[in-house]
Amino acid sequence: MTFNRRHFLAASAGLAGCGPKLAKPFNGMAFIACQSARVVSVVSLSRFKLARQISLDSEPSSLVVSGSRVFVLTPSNGSITVIDGATGDASRPYRLANTALTMRLSPDGKSIWLLARDPQALIQFDIATVRATRRIALSKPALDFDLSPTAPLAAIGSPATLLNLDTSRIERPIEFDFDATPIRFRPDGREILAGHRGARILAIADVETGRLLVKLPLPLEPEHFCFTLDNGGQMFVTGSGMDAVVIVSPYQTSIDETILAGRNPGNMAVDVNNMYVANPSTGDLTVIAIADRGLLAKIPVGQEPVEVLLTPDGEYCLVLNRQSSDLSVIRVSKLGQYQRSKAAPIFTVVPLGANPVSGAIVSL
Repeated sequence: MTFNRRHFLAASAGLAGCGPKLAKPFNGMAFIACQSARVVSVVSLSRFKLARQISLDSEPSSLVVSGSRVFVLTPSNGSITVIDGATGDASRPYRLANTALTMRLSPDGKSIWLLARDPQALIQFDIATVRATRRIALSKPALDFDLSPTAPLAAIGSPATLLNLDTSRIERPIEFDFDATPIRFRPDGREILAGHRGARILAIADVETGRLLVKLPLPLEPEHFCFTLDNGGQMFVTGSGMDAVVIVSPYQTSIDETILAGRNPGNMAVDVNNMYVANPSTGDLTVIAIADRGLLAKIPVGQEPVEVLLTPDGEYCLVLNRQSSDLSVIRVSKLGQYQRSKAAPIFTVVPLGANPVSGAIVSL
């Protein structure tokens, strides 16, 4: 579970003499959960080379970062493993449940909340003491949850409920007549947005009262949500049923526009200028300029891209390719040099372990 600090640092430093020369290197590491390989692959972002693979005792599914530490969820045994982002040292697994679904970092960065399947509960994992400090039993299995950015509240998707995290009690029900997944708070915490995949609906409810405000019909099944606080606080939705991204104005509770975004759009990432959309079935990344919503680039990446990460300096876009088990790196600053609708080249490719599914970036 651990590896030698000197080995880790030497491997990272040794990368300086190899690989492509970067105009603006980023001083950090990408930690990638490789599910089938049962490893976390550590990639140097200064030279885009694989620095280390950290073995786990079960398949990882997701990661979150707090400070310089990376927290890795292994759902099949309900455990969290803590990795020091600077040294690469990994802890023993901290078992919180028999099985789990997903986890989220609290807005203050002091704890992680775990949605457990067995037992059915929401569990708080304190980062400072690395132990479970609270367990809130749930009446039914939930598929998703979210944490309010402004209040000690959690929105649970099934049945749709607001939980008070301070009192560990139900604050109020939410007037969704379906199992909400995905479910998210609006960035200001005043409303809850939830997807109903079967009915192709985006429902919006008021947090203060739990009252349903509107149901917006969609041309696709809402599977992936992505927000930006810029350009009017837009929300982007993708899913099965249409090769497009639906743009929502959550502050006006209305659908703004539907735009084409390659074949089978999936997970997304946004910065202040662009939206980056993974197209798993065609192995592409579609880049859309947010200002005019025009196609900026369509970039062949790897087989089955499933997640998109952006470095904090805004210089690089990282695409995790599940089937080809690699990481495609794109220079964001170079995208404007290519004619729109033409394929832009990728910067480099980094091999990973089998089946990469999630990633996180640590600045050093």
